[in-house]
Amino acid sequence: MPRRVDKTAWVKEKSTLQIQWITEYLSARGKFRTSPGGFYQSPYQRACKSLEDINANTDEGKMFFKRIKAAWSKHQMDARNKRNGKKTHNIVMRKSIIKDLKLVAEHRKTPINETLEYLITTAAKNVRELYAK
Repeated sequence: MPRRVDKTAWVKEKSTLQIQWITEYLSARGKFRTSPGGFYQSPYQRACKSLEDINANTDEGKMFFKRIKAAWSKHQMDARNKRNGKKTHNIVMRKSIIKDLKLVAEHRKTPINETLEYLITTAAKNVRELYAK
């Protein structure tokens, strides 16, 4: 017997930000349903009804729910980083540099991103001191 997917357990009724995001996500993909007759009055109920209308028993439906939850998690992480003054950057580096960066991070017992911040901050401080002379 296939496991039942709870399509709306992750939706928080009091989170207007999440409900608005879900509505926009579903609308952009043509999956948001406006209910006839106003049976589902609140934005939360409309978002949940739209999610419930998606068949989670198909491969496509299962993948859709994985994607929407992953997208929501990424949205939350991006918002959290933005509040903390952080921004995501993708940098292409040689494998040997990545290996060295991991070595330094392990030695310092810090994550790679913190190690990279430390190295850049230290180098920038040294450059400023050179120009100050």
